[in-house]
Amino acid sequence: MLKIAFLFGLYHMPFSGIETLATAVGISLVSGMVMSGIPGGGFTGEILIVTMYGFRPKPCRWFR
Repeated sequence: MLKIAFLFGLYHMPFSGIETLATAVGISLVSGMVMSGIPGGGFTGEILIVTMYGFRPKPCRWFR
């Protein structure tokens, strides 16, 4: 949940509402299973979070 909330803040997206919170809980559960079930799965779980929300690789103009 913390990583998802951080990404929402980084991309200046509102992190409020029942739909957003329910989706974040579901994605964090799936990502947690990936992180705990695969050796070295931390990076894979983070990639899963980024791709499920469709975030761009470069969130801000000052990341060059």
